[in-house]
Amino acid sequence: MKIGLLGLPGGGKSTCFRAVTGKAQEAQLGDDIAVVQVPEPRLDTVAEIYGSAKATPPELIVVDLTALHKGEDVSSRQTHLSAVAGDADAFALVIQAFGTVDHTGGELDPNNDLETLLLELCLTDLDVIGGRLERLQDGSVAKRDRSQYETDVLQKCYDHLEQGGLMLQLELEPEAGKLLRGFGLLTMRPMLVVFNVGEDDLAGETISPAIECADSLGLPHLVFCAELEDEIAQLPPAEQQEFLRDFGLEEAGRDRLIEAAYGTLDVITFFTAADKEARAWTARAGTNAQEAAGKIHTDMGEHFVRAEVIPCTALAERGSVAECRSHGDWALHGADYIVQDGDILFIRFTH
Repeated sequence: MKIGLLGLPGGGKSTCFRAVTGKAQEAQLGDDIAVVQVPEPRLDTVAEIYGSAKATPPELIVVDLTALHKGEDVSSRQTHLSAVAGDADAFALVIQAFGTVDHTGGELDPNNDLETLLLELCLTDLDVIGGRLERLQDGSVAKRDRSQYETDVLQKCYDHLEQGGLMLQLELEPEAGKLLRGFGLLTMRPMLVVFNVGEDDLAGETISPAIECADSLGLPHLVFCAELEDEIAQLPPAEQQEFLRDFGLEEAGRDRLIEAAYGTLDVITFFTAADKEARAWTARAGTNAQEAAGKIHTDMGEHFVRAEVIPCTALAERGSVAECRSHGDWALHGADYIVQDGDILFIRFTH
């Protein structure tokens, strides 16, 4: 899974990236990328019970996307945003909520910055959909590739965006969703709003209007002090907890942001285990057993037969696979079984 950090200049986006990944910005121009291991305490239990020599946690790819600028012209905005968005599965919108002035020297206004950022994304999607509608209507698209259904769906999306709505707020039937996948629309992707506050406002009490704005749009949010978290991340592990306690924080912001990103992406974690390795895998909620098998190895997905499934909670309670079997906590499922968070899978497939 990949999450892209987006923001206006001066919002602390790159500091946020460094705090979460432990990696300094290296790209002179463009984006930087890092792979972050996601904390997964259940993995240790699975590895111990299976006697696995190695435990591999799930990973999240974090991309520090180049900053957006207010008021870019249409062609520049579309080219720029389409380029920086890439194949990110979701966005973290980093909003400046520290200090009293923004990067332009104007009065700090997190609410306005959030609305501005969302507007830029909406305008980019409008450009994409509007361009396709024009080509459909002026005949530049071959007749065999045109349909009234596509025109109707795109017009509905265009009207929604024009009224200030985000695509992720628009209810669409499955067929319309499939149609739109190839357009790479930015506001269809899940979004997490990260309010980058100062050390004097770790609870975000001074930015309630911006938080209310995010809530009204149905966007999950996180209050995060990137500068402080960056300092904490550079300390030896033994000192980090003491530093967190001094600031009244129960958990490192890095872990909170990763957890929030997982929630935003609507993903689950499932496990595979054997004597050589126990591994945690990430999949979209709603993934079936055959699709999960394909994530482990292409051959497993293509030649899938059955999946043996044990819930992680049952394994932890029973203490062994044999005990899970004897108490009915082991099951054999077909391809359509929807994998649940915490499932341990053993895939049967033809060779």
